[in-house]
Amino acid sequence: MLVTLDTSPTIVASTLDAAMEILKTHDRVLSRRHIFVCFRIKEMNKNSVVWDDCTDNWKLLRRIARTEIFGPRMLQIQEPVRETKVGELVEFLRGRERKVVKLRLKRKCVDRVDRVNQLWESTVRERRLSRSISKGESKDMLDVLLDNGFSDIQINVLFLDTFGPGSETSSSTIEWAMTELIKNPAKLAKLKEELNQVIGPTSPVKEARLPNLPYLQACIKQTMRLHPAAPFLLPHRAIEACQLMGYTIPKNYKIIVNAYAIGRDPKIWTPDPSSFRPERFLETNLDYNGNHFEFNTFGSGRRICIGISLANRAIPLIETSLSSLK
Repeated sequence: MLVTLDTSPTIVASTLDAAMEILKTHDRVLSRRHIFVCFRIKEMNKNSVVWDDCTDNWKLLRRIARTEIFGPRMLQIQEPVRETKVGELVEFLRGRERKVVKLRLKRKCVDRVDRVNQLWESTVRERRLSRSISKGESKDMLDVLLDNGFSDIQINVLFLDTFGPGSETSSSTIEWAMTELIKNPAKLAKLKEELNQVIGPTSPVKEARLPNLPYLQACIKQTMRLHPAAPFLLPHRAIEACQLMGYTIPKNYKIIVNAYAIGRDPKIWTPDPSSFRPERFLETNLDYNGNHFEFNTFGSGRRICIGISLANRAIPLIETSLSSLK
């Protein structure tokens, strides 16, 4: 479908076949980003894994992010921190039993990002000085970036690229999952039964147990299908003219994949595509790693989200902990 958004001709892909053409068949030609006016800041864009073109610098940034910041080793190192913080959240909620709690996860995350940004400059300066004196093992994202020679602006941009959007999208998924489970008490009861069998009614939730919770994973996938954190994937732009499903896409045209429409397409999701039925994902091997275009929460191809591995741990951990509350 061709529409005009902010005076720009825009191709909107709302079917599985169109998404495959854009994200797989013509991935290279359609890999450039359409940058919104409010984000057109030169020094930021050229150091961004989200907005920069697929240059050698972009490939370097992306490789470091995927293999070192969000790689298995770093995620394992940070596992106790995630478990501790989720435990603190649960205790906070238990202490507010029978009271109204405004759990605005999105707003909290935005506030935290703003506060950290104010402290970030001095933190980077102090850490850079300490690692110049004694370079130990990389224990967090900042260590990795400093060890790879990142400048202050590169660190700031990558921080905003990852923890800003990543926190908001994760919190949105968790909120929708809890909403759907509360609306569907039979599904919530089934999830609680699984948690009691695998983890126990009083045991703390550990990330190591999460792969043994198939119904939990199905609930999260079903939530992502119905309520994708990015209903429209971030817009692509044509590097050059190309043929897409028999149509000519001119150079620099903006292209958007409508993940929301694809996730509710009755030709794919039957029966009743709008219903919350986690059992759908117990009957299939669909995942969100970019190989199944009918379930494309994190994108695909060159522009697939770099934070999938972290989301795959953090969202189930928080969801399990919240669902375990009495």
